[in-house]
Amino acid sequence: MNDLLKQAYDPERFGVQGHQVIDILQNYLENVAHKDQVYNQVEPEEEYQFWKKIWNKPSGTTYPELIRILLERSIHLHHPHYIGHQVSPAAPLAALGGLLSDFMNNGMGIYEMGGPASVIESIIVEWVSEKVGYGAQRGGFLTSGGSLANLTALLVARTAKRPDDNKPLGILVSAESHYSVDRSVRILDMVPIPVPVNSKLQIDPARIEIVHQEAENRGIRVIGMVGNACTTATGTYDDLHQLADYCTSRDLWFHVDGAHGAAVIFAPKYRHLIDGLERADSVSMDFHKMLMIPALCTALVFKRPLDSYRTYIQDAQYLFENGGEEWFNVAKRSIECTKYMMGVKVFLLRQQFGDALFTDFVTRLYDRGHDFVQLINNFPELELGHEPESNIVCFRFNAADNPDIDLDLLNQNIRKAITHEGNFYIVQTKIRGVQYLRCTIMNPFTSKEDLKVLLTDVVEKGYQIISHTRITSNEL
Repeated sequence: MNDLLKQAYDPERFGVQGHQVIDILQNYLENVAHKDQVYNQVEPEEEYQFWKKIWNKPSGTTYPELIRILLERSIHLHHPHYIGHQVSPAAPLAALGGLLSDFMNNGMGIYEMGGPASVIESIIVEWVSEKVGYGAQRGGFLTSGGSLANLTALLVARTAKRPDDNKPLGILVSAESHYSVDRSVRILDMVPIPVPVNSKLQIDPARIEIVHQEAENRGIRVIGMVGNACTTATGTYDDLHQLADYCTSRDLWFHVDGAHGAAVIFAPKYRHLIDGLERADSVSMDFHKMLMIPALCTALVFKRPLDSYRTYIQDAQYLFENGGEEWFNVAKRSIECTKYMMGVKVFLLRQQFGDALFTDFVTRLYDRGHDFVQLINNFPELELGHEPESNIVCFRFNAADNPDIDLDLLNQNIRKAITHEGNFYIVQTKIRGVQYLRCTIMNPFTSKEDLKVLLTDVVEKGYQIISHTRITSNEL
């Protein structure tokens, strides 16, 4: 055998380097919270040149050193000052489950290729379905992200609700829906029909009938609606009971995009935010957003398990010996065939700590979101963009007496200054066309003192920018 192949698969080399990597990661976890920067901003071309230089010198850098460099140059999600996008700081034991999944590489779309992983996924689906309120059943699967879950749910909806006529099909969606919902509807050759939101940024129940009728008058056959639990931009929960009432009265498929906020199925304190979730025909929920699991890992569950099977009726003799529903052959109802063993990460973490770990995590983050709101209200220079319900909080600096100052541009520059400095990582969004700073508290060890430091920094930078530059609409 080629010597390089022997080296690549050498157990002893794997053991030595594996222990080195674990030691590096342990040291990282012990020290990441004390790092001066959560984010080191490097321009894309500079970063490209750095890695291209390493790429052009195979074996020029040791394996442990490559790991250290990757860690050092990447954003630090485990740092308590990471308050940006909706990605969990992975629980270390869940990450080890990912290592196991990668090492085994059992593409478990069919049972023969991944028996344990297939069964484990089924157990997790039963668990999630019961938490949603469907009862323990195997009506769903895990898939690679919320976008794919939404696409699959709407594909199932199209199969279940497609009428005999040839009219274009439409889906009612919130004006605040994640872009993947609009994209999925269009991929499936259907028409997204935006429903305006109310003052709370929820789908406005009073406007659904009007928008629905307008679509029908244009020749569009509406077959379903997508509700938010919660919205990506602001963390707002739709009134699921009201949406379910409407869908029931019109025989529409009701899907709930719960990628972020459906995780409150594990948090009794906040479970009221998803009252009515059990009435949805399908629900998606990301484990990698609010439940400490490395990306990607999304649960998609169905109220009626058979609906998902009816969507995929293909003849694949090399995969399936039998037709019909087989819960253990996940590829029969999933877009994915060579399927990653993502359920192993969830199973290992839950087996070690139980449901209580997920309860503590979600509750801690949502509690901290409410703490954040109280701190913001203590700063007269800051204003909220909405009344937060979750760990997503939007606010902006507004202490400009000069009416010529463009507050949108000012807040954009505050965010740029903060991320450039690297002590905190936050993002931004627009609410009704107005620019806000957007913070999602994802680390359970982010303290109220950390948040107070951030807000003080925002205010200081706001005044600094005003005093040193002219931020006017003419500069846009």
